[in-house]
Amino acid sequence: MPFPVVLAGVTLVVCGVCTSSITPPFVRNLVLGLGSQIFWTALLLFYIPAAWLSVLGIDSWSSVTEVDLDNLLLATGAALVAGGYAYTRLPMDLIPDWIPIIGILDDTIAQLVMVGGVLLIFCSVVVQLG
Repeated sequence: MPFPVVLAGVTLVVCGVCTSSITPPFVRNLVLGLGSQIFWTALLLFYIPAAWLSVLGIDSWSSVTEVDLDNLLLATGAALVAGGYAYTRLPMDLIPDWIPIIGILDDTIAQLVMVGGVLLIFCSVVVQLG
């Protein structure tokens, strides 16, 4: 079964459970949390890399050498911004925040990745203008 179909099914179940008036609040919160985790994880692991490869026009290993610099900088910058944002939106981090120093460090790295993506997009604009 294709992954987008599974994600759409999970989204429908989450919407159905959360809009029902007979659902207890703790079940509603649990389903919302799990649905949010599944959505942002799928975005981070599957959709952002697939969109990056699609924008670059890479459909096989032979076409990797045919990518121009403008598209590479723009697509990579957008993928880094989207990936960093998706990671910061995850309800459960890779490293829990209650661990003293390392817990905050992963969120900081995700934000730095987003800044790096913005810089790559800026460099792409400069390359296209100059």
